[in-house]
Amino acid sequence: MFSLFRKKRIMGEEIDLIHYRTYHPVLKNEVKTHYYEIVLKHTREVVGLIDLRVGMNEELYYYGNIGYSIFVPYRGNHYALKACRMIVSIAKELKMERIIITCNPDNIASYKTIVGLKANLIGVEEVPLGHAIRRQGDKEKCVFEIIL
Repeated sequence: MFSLFRKKRIMGEEIDLIHYRTYHPVLKNEVKTHYYEIVLKHTREVVGLIDLRVGMNEELYYYGNIGYSIFVPYRGNHYALKACRMIVSIAKELKMERIIITCNPDNIASYKTIVGLKANLIGVEEVPLGHAIRRQGDKEKCVFEIIL
């Protein structure tokens, strides 16, 4: 009876991912998105957030299939890389064929995280005028691909 209130936990060695929400698309250009908290296994502290966007379209290409953020006090511990590896496993279970993951060219930490995933750099691409990311100030994205 109480299972409706339990959150799905994906167990890792040092961190766990706790699923807290799934977004189901409403509009044509949207995709299903799974949201997770990144939690330290032994203290249960939330150290960041990560999401997996299932699907691909022109708009999503510059966002990528994975989005993550590690809270400032917890940076430098490779939690993003560990969480991304777990998300890649989830993507495989969901039968995704590839993952696009992006970062800004000046975001060295994210660049290193993505390289640590053994992702292949497609290129540094100009974000099209009119794209939501461009309106937020991002003119270029490093676009990487992982074939699953």
